[in-house]
Amino acid sequence: MRLRYRLHLICLCAFSILGAQQQVPLGLNLPTTSYIEDSWGVIFTHRFAESTSGNGKNLFGLDGYAYSGFGFWGSVPSIPELNYGIYRTSDQKTMVYSIQGVLYSEKALRSSARIEYFTEGVKDNTSTQTIDEGISGSVYQIPTEFFSGVWTFGIVPTYITKTSTSNSIFNISMSLKYQLSNLHSFIVEYYPISSSVKKYSVPLSSSMSRSLRPGFAFGYRFETFGHRFTLIGTNVQGTTAHQVVPGDYQGVGAKANSDWGLAFNIVRIF
Repeated sequence: MRLRYRLHLICLCAFSILGAQQQVPLGLNLPTTSYIEDSWGVIFTHRFAESTSGNGKNLFGLDGYAYSGFGFWGSVPSIPELNYGIYRTSDQKTMVYSIQGVLYSEKALRSSARIEYFTEGVKDNTSTQTIDEGISGSVYQIPTEFFSGVWTFGIVPTYITKTSTSNSIFNISMSLKYQLSNLHSFIVEYYPISSSVKKYSVPLSSSMSRSLRPGFAFGYRFETFGHRFTLIGTNVQGTTAHQVVPGDYQGVGAKANSDWGLAFNIVRIF
């Protein structure tokens, strides 16, 4: 009986620690309102370029090319709820510098302000399409989350000063999270096409073109002491705001709904 009681007490303590665990403000691709205090973390992202559909011989895209990213996220000393981040992805050799702080917080609602500067290292346009590469710009976001029991609904109003086909865009992306337990959760994100690029057509041939497609991502997250693993399915290629949110990245945007590929995020907090 004593052994059973002690094991039960240990389990309760473990779940309490997990429930209070700090979080880097990253969903699947969108920022969240989470933050870390007096700590820092590392972020590793991986996006497989090939789709899962009809690709069993290549282990559903896992044998193909992938874009990886790596970054740091930390808290500003003596300023609670203010975080900063540095991130690089091999996709266009892009660097992103971020700062984020909480604007408003209560039990059912939390809102943050996030400012980013991004710059692409690839300067030459190797595409056959008329797009801008090697771009730099700023991103202004207001991640906002509404909490109701095991559900979390998020919206991310975003203004970006430069995209692949436009000088500036405004868009609102959305997310929904279902918390199965302290360890497990499901997340979905939706990235509509910005009105600024809706008229853009993706050229397929000299006489054919198609419209841009909205993007989506869905994922399963497992959390343990200091680690967070997320397995993702998505029809968008990128990970940064200017790659995911506008809908016109590289002049192609999101793939067809059936052509989604696999991806994953790993976060470690120290």
